[in-house]
Amino acid sequence: MKQAGIRHVFFALCVGLALPALASAAFAGASADSIAGKVRVVPNPWCASDQAQHYAKRTGNSLFDVKNGYSRVLFVNLPNPCTIRIYTVDGDLVRTIENTAGSSTTWDLITESDQAVTTGIYVWTVDSAVGRDVGKLIIIR
Repeated sequence: MKQAGIRHVFFALCVGLALPALASAAFAGASADSIAGKVRVVPNPWCASDQAQHYAKRTGNSLFDVKNGYSRVLFVNLPNPCTIRIYTVDGDLVRTIENTAGSSTTWDLITESDQAVTTGIYVWTVDSAVGRDVGKLIIIR
């Protein structure tokens, strides 16, 4: 079976196509019983809007409060340790995050070169000893 290339997977994720389980497992280099499909990113989509700010104020959750400068997303259900890589849809690496702190970690929406990310679709991978998970994240500024 021919493995799907990274650009094919990016395209499928960006247009919302469902990847067959075998194809995504072949791409990820992981078995079907690994972490694939378990990692989540919240909020997704991340939106810098009055509604998002209202939600943060109402709930008292300043982690996602845009107005106070807390522009962050949360990765949950992570294996420990793991490496998170965030890419543009063109396959350019935006940020690498090493997680050794537990089953969740945040990303401050800042690139490796200390720039705020722009509106767009981003693809993330989580690599660990137990496998790989791949997903997409939408940022709306």
